[in-house]
Amino acid sequence: MNKTFRLAAMLMAIGPIAATAVAQPAWKPDRNIEILVPSAAGGGFDRTGRTIQKVAQARKLIDVSMSIMNKSGGGGAIGWAYLGQFKGDAHHIGICSPTLLTNQITGSNSIGHTDFTPLAMLYNEYLAFAVKPDSPIKSGKDLLEKLAAAPGSLSIAIGTAPGGPNHVGVALVLKGAHADLRKQKIAFFKTGGDSLTALMGGHVDVMASTPGNLVQALEAKQIRVIAIGAARRQGGEFAQVPTWKEYGVEGMFPNWRCVIGPRGFSAAQTAYWEDILTRIVATDEWKADLEHIVAESSFMKADATRKYFEAEFATARRTLGELGLAK
Repeated sequence: MNKTFRLAAMLMAIGPIAATAVAQPAWKPDRNIEILVPSAAGGGFDRTGRTIQKVAQARKLIDVSMSIMNKSGGGGAIGWAYLGQFKGDAHHIGICSPTLLTNQITGSNSIGHTDFTPLAMLYNEYLAFAVKPDSPIKSGKDLLEKLAAAPGSLSIAIGTAPGGPNHVGVALVLKGAHADLRKQKIAFFKTGGDSLTALMGGHVDVMASTPGNLVQALEAKQIRVIAIGAARRQGGEFAQVPTWKEYGVEGMFPNWRCVIGPRGFSAAQTAYWEDILTRIVATDEWKADLEHIVAESSFMKADATRKYFEAEFATARRTLGELGLAK
C-alpha cells in the first residue's frame, strides 16, 4: 500500500469521528416555554414579555405553548432568583434591564448578569428630561447652567429607587454639567407616572423618565421635553427634542430590555433562542410596538450582549461610586 493510499484510508476512517465531535445536535423545546417577567403585570417588563409571546405564537415560530410568569418584588430580584433555579433548562427565559446590573453594584441584590446566560439585547428606551410649559428652564442648556451654578436649587424627579438606571442616567448628565453629584436634590417615586404627576402638580422642577411615560402629556402640551439621553434624535413627538450630545454632554445610559436564560445553556440552546428572537424583532408587529413606546431597536445576539453587559456594568459602577452608592 503506497503512502498516498494509506493517507486517504486514514482520513476516511477518522472523518466520521471528527464530524461527530464537532457537530452538535439542534435543540428545540418539547414542552411549555415560560417567560419570566420580574414585575407585576402592566409595566414595561410585562409588555416586553407578552409581546415576545404574542409574536412567537401568532407567527407560529415556536411549536409548543408559552406562558408568562410574573414575579414582582425587590426591584426584579425575586424574579431573577426564581429564573436562576432552572440551570441549563432552556424552557425558561426571562426579561431583564439595567437593574440587573445596578442592583448588584448597590448591594441590594447579590445576583448579577454573570449568573445568567445572555441571549439577546432587544431595544433601548432613553431618558428624557421634562419641565412644565411655564418653567423658566427653556432648554437643556438652561438646565445644565442652573445645575452647575446653583447645586441643589432644582429638584429632579425620577421613577424607582436610588441607584437604578434612571438615577445613573441623571447622574451622567449632572457630571456633564460639572455639577456636584452629591449636592443635587433628587426625588424618587415608585413609577415614572408618579414622577410625572409630581412635575405637573408643581412639586418638582424637572423630571426624567423614558419617553413612553411622557407621550400623552407631551401631545397635550402639559409638559415641555428639553433633552433626551439618546445617540440621535428620536421619532414621533420627540423629533424636535435635542439630545444631550447636542449640548456637549454624553448623558446616555439607556434603559434597555434584553432576554436572558438561567446559567448553563448549551451552545445549541443559545443558538435556538438567538434564532427565534432574531425572527421576532424582524416582524412588523414588534417594530410597531417599539414605535408606540418610542423605543429604539438595539438587537444583539448572545456574545455581543455579554460584552455589552460588561461595558454597562463598568459605567454604572463608576457613576454609582461617585454617588456614594456602590458597595
